[in-house]
Amino acid sequence: MGRIPPLPAVTALKILAAAAALVLSGAAAGLIGGARGTFTSTAGSSGNAFSTGTLVIGVTPAKAAFNATNLAPGDSVTARLTVRSGGTLPLAYRITAATAAPNILWTDTARGLQLTVRDITDETHPVLLYRRGPISALSTAPVHLEPGASRILEFTVDLPLEADNAFQGQSLSVDFTFHATQE
Repeated sequence: MGRIPPLPAVTALKILAAAAALVLSGAAAGLIGGARGTFTSTAGSSGNAFSTGTLVIGVTPAKAAFNATNLAPGDSVTARLTVRSGGTLPLAYRITAATAAPNILWTDTARGLQLTVRDITDETHPVLLYRRGPISALSTAPVHLEPGASRILEFTVDLPLEADNAFQGQSLSVDFTFHATQE
């Protein structure tokens, strides 16, 4: 094949000038809006509202479910507490125990106070939440509770038969705490 001879300089300049004029006229048409038309429309969604839920747990009675005096080895006492969800969000709660002044009733995990916790909301099918063990070690697994729902819990505290003379005349104040977290 043969080579194409180069264009004369004047012809190349004319082609370049024509191309530039074409680009400039297209740009001018776009700026002026003469080449193409478009329709537009907008819509909105106003007044969108957001609010947060609440997490509220309550226990009845809130004070002194127990007032056990003169316990002897082998004695047990029982109290019922009602736990309820007063918020708008489902929750999970767990129960722990604490004392400000630990003594042998708290620290002796074999012969000190022992505790059992059952959910007896359905008395025909009680649910064991804490198997008989030291009151000082109380820590239940999380228990689900829907908003507005309540559960009846039975706390049984006993002084083991193995408690000896070292346990005479002792007293202990225990706080049960219900810890709730959002589910």
